[in-house]
Amino acid sequence: MTTDKILYVSRELPSATGPGVDRRAWQHLKGLLPLGAVTVVVPSHVAHRTQEIETLWAAGIKDLVVRDELTLPNATAAHHYAASNSFQWITRGLVRAPYFLDKASKADAARYRARIGDDFDVAFCFRLPAAIWFESVFGRPAHMRRVSDFDDIESRSFAAGTIPPPFDTRLGRLIAKRALFVLRKTERRIGQTWDHVTLCSDLDASRLGEAIGRPVAVLPNTVDFGHWEPSPASGPLNVLFVGTFPYKPNLEGVTWFVEEVWPALNSSHPGRFSLTLAGFDPPEEILALDGKDGVSVAASPPSLAPYYAAAHVVIVPIFKGSGTRIKVIEAMAKRRPVVGTTIGCEGLGLVDGEHYLDANDPSAFAAALAQLLNDPPLRTRIAETAAAHARSQFSQEEADRRLRALIAD
Repeated sequence: MTTDKILYVSRELPSATGPGVDRRAWQHLKGLLPLGAVTVVVPSHVAHRTQEIETLWAAGIKDLVVRDELTLPNATAAHHYAASNSFQWITRGLVRAPYFLDKASKADAARYRARIGDDFDVAFCFRLPAAIWFESVFGRPAHMRRVSDFDDIESRSFAAGTIPPPFDTRLGRLIAKRALFVLRKTERRIGQTWDHVTLCSDLDASRLGEAIGRPVAVLPNTVDFGHWEPSPASGPLNVLFVGTFPYKPNLEGVTWFVEEVWPALNSSHPGRFSLTLAGFDPPEEILALDGKDGVSVAASPPSLAPYYAAAHVVIVPIFKGSGTRIKVIEAMAKRRPVVGTTIGCEGLGLVDGEHYLDANDPSAFAAALAQLLNDPPLRTRIAETAAAHARSQFSQEEADRRLRALIAD
């Protein structure tokens, strides 16, 4: 199946080596490229990543448009912060646009239509703000099939505190409450009026489908299954955490693990565990852990491959959010057993004791890691079972098949 022209709008820069959200954007782009000529639209704050932009051209995109406009959230936030008195501060704060209402002005919309054109067969928008931007520029054109990948249900993450309000004051909390109301309303509207909306898990698709009264398709997260290395045969059991640290659930989860689990585990099994924290942009409090109590920190490594190769177990101490965690799929693909919370491993069809070990409090986490330390055959069995499950559900080929079916529908 081929489609003549595809418009791909993303707030993230598609990248095979970036954080999880960038890799999902890249996954979609890879699936769309064989279907037609793809024009990519991304915001200006990613334009400095020239090497990754060159990769987009090398992958075969037809055109790249870098947005340079001041969107509605930016404009209203600037107006708010320019307040000269308390009355202006409050009134402007109450009318500032929520962060996700990524609308272009009428003048900017006309400029983009002239630059991009509107003769596309398919519009694919990655994440809700991209769909909102598309509508502000193109409206709801009947001649385009419109697909919006929400990735996860952002309102669930927002309600759980994953996305903090602009400031921790009474006004900030009021702004956040209003934003959550608008966010839920916008998700329902896009879900009911676009040709398709997609999510990364069956669990979230069921939740959103019930809210909007129509089926929601699933485009699973994917990882590379091409190569893996056996676990180290000797030395302490190396426990690995992977994550983008500015993402609040990651930072809160790893801080909880280091403070609540790691000291007791080291005390009960001295010298038998090591811990590696690898990910993008760790803050000072994480960097300060490097070299202490068997902990090492890898800040924004160019590749995670050596850290997976050196690991025996991957931990996922996540207590907030929605969607699925690419780190779990990646660990399964690398044949590393996972110890994680129920929320951290939800939406992937995993069974406790078969595909991973479920742990939601410090004693359970420590017990699960001790069990894997003392039972190497259990580590192997869980890793192999999880790898087979992951390959059947989370390959690029499976995601591409589902994407083609959506666009052909």
